[in-house]
Amino acid sequence: MVLKVNWMKKIVTCFLGLITLFFGACSEYQKGNGILLYKIVDGKNTPTIGKIAVVFLTYSEATDNGKVLSETGIFDPIPLEVYATTPQFEGDFQDAFQYLSEGDSAVVKVSLDSIKLLNPTPILAKDSSKYMTYKVRIHKVINQNGKGDSTFLTSLYEYKNEEILKRKTAEPEKIERYLTAKKLKYTKTSTGLLYPSDLKTVNNSGKELYVSYAFTSLDGKLFLRKYEKIKPEQAHIPGLKEALTITPKGIKTKVIIPSKLAYSAVGDNDKMSPYTPLICDFMIVNNKTK
Repeated sequence: MVLKVNWMKKIVTCFLGLITLFFGACSEYQKGNGILLYKIVDGKNTPTIGKIAVVFLTYSEATDNGKVLSETGIFDPIPLEVYATTPQFEGDFQDAFQYLSEGDSAVVKVSLDSIKLLNPTPILAKDSSKYMTYKVRIHKVINQNGKGDSTFLTSLYEYKNEEILKRKTAEPEKIERYLTAKKLKYTKTSTGLLYPSDLKTVNNSGKELYVSYAFTSLDGKLFLRKYEKIKPEQAHIPGLKEALTITPKGIKTKVIIPSKLAYSAVGDNDKMSPYTPLICDFMIVNNKTK
């Protein structure tokens, strides 16, 4: 992500992924429907989002008190696919689409009280903020206006395929950026698995091991957590097999598994997108005790 923050006429540029968000601190908010406020901090002057459209965006969602509720990530962001529909209430996030267009980066403020009425969760109930703040970048807008269903769906399909191929190309750079940001020193095996450079490797081939492990994205999104008795060669993905083969018992460690050693172009058909590199936190325990 590239964040450009304009403060005291100085521009600080931070490379934090494929997202590029431009937040101008001196810009004034404009009033939308209801009490919605929005600030376009980098506008592309392209046609605004139509009433029937699919929008691909990256975002973060936080209350005025700084509680981040959700986000698309920093190191491996996955654009969210949103359908432009009728707003649920005057001034909700859908209302902001009429002011935004493809390529825009913006900050949108939505009444938290109105959100609480539709989503009365304990976390929101305890928050006294006036607004929910969304920092968004609109990556792509596919409008259906004037298009038949076949043409519209073809455009949607082609864009998604293009983005999948971009994820494949960008994966090595994402991993390097993660290592640099976290100040980690890792060694790469001949297959591409990355493990801590200070790890004293062993050979566990053929041994039955009790293993506790978890797969997450580079941004910490949990995909799988498991405890099992297994031989390395029985692991369901090559990266886990290699990690179990070389790691001593009793050491909690973290390896980075590139997608070619994990779920590749398929993902897990659920929460994991194609070409997703994995963080595997795991420990080979000495006995059956977790």
